[in-house]
Amino acid sequence: MAPSPPIRIIKNLKIYSDCHSAAKLLTKAFNREIVVRDQHQFHHFKDGSCSCMEF
Repeated sequence: MAPSPPIRIIKNLKIYSDCHSAAKLLTKAFNREIVVRDQHQFHHFKDGSCSCMEF
């Protein structure tokens, strides 16, 4: 089975801490990458962690 493409959320103004935690949990539970763009940076969620290092 081919790997699923990442879920991309591009027009997000701000990612709040509860959404940040939920995205980390979902990537770990469903083994799927999520990419979110907020007003300052991209957040790459994969394997229960985020590229922003909780910034």
